[in-house]
Amino acid sequence: MLFSDVLPFIRFAEIIHYTSPGIPVRVRDCRIFYILSGNAKITIGSQVYDLVPHTVFYCSAGHSYTISSTEVELISINFDLSQDNKTREQPYSPVPLTANIGQQISECCMEDQSLLNCWLFLPNAVACREFFDGILTEFSTKRLLYRESAGAILKALLVRLLRSNAENASQGAKAPEKIIDYIRVHYREPLSNALFSQMFGYHEYHLNRLFLKHTGSTIRQYILDMRISHAKKALLNTDLPLSAIAETVGFNSNSYFSTYFRQATGLTPAQFRKKYKNVL
Repeated sequence: MLFSDVLPFIRFAEIIHYTSPGIPVRVRDCRIFYILSGNAKITIGSQVYDLVPHTVFYCSAGHSYTISSTEVELISINFDLSQDNKTREQPYSPVPLTANIGQQISECCMEDQSLLNCWLFLPNAVACREFFDGILTEFSTKRLLYRESAGAILKALLVRLLRSNAENASQGAKAPEKIIDYIRVHYREPLSNALFSQMFGYHEYHLNRLFLKHTGSTIRQYILDMRISHAKKALLNTDLPLSAIAETVGFNSNSYFSTYFRQATGLTPAQFRKKYKNVL
């Protein structure tokens, strides 16, 4: 099936208040969520993502996830990517992962847009809200050809998701180098994965994974190694006390500086200075 052949059939479009027991489930038709309020986590395989306001999540039929939350308000749209099962107008509820649900419903095999065969996660997707509102309006007013109109809006929404994902992937490839450049200049300052997540608009876990793939090191490890590198230079080229060096390179605790320095080099800062200062 090609994307040009996609003709969505929507079964359900509502704002719901969702409370999840955190049980892994498998879905029997496609669904797409827009988070309005609350905060939840969704686990897909070994990956965990935050479902916070303005997040969009798409999952294809036959796939599984686990949502953990106390309560979250979201727009839920349940649909097929084709009209093959349009005689079934009621939505299919997800079932426990261990259940035998038989033949999957409208499980499509997209040849040119394989992401629609699995799932898509898009944070900060405020621009997508108008598509969800348009679909809700069609389903609430039920005017002539409302399903066809809502299906056309949904296809436009899928185009937006695929384009945004491609743009994010392109930007994501550049993110590790930008983080490295930032750390080199600001290593003395308080730095965290949360800060970089805010700066680049990616979930912390995803951003750290990109960085690890690019450098072989986690963001935290890279920051610490950068600070230790500058601490070595200060130990060998100045007479600053250890507490001043710790503060200068970004450690907010002299004891933590000493502990990590020893882990990294096998020596305490004092031992390092004594062993290597003025040896040339």
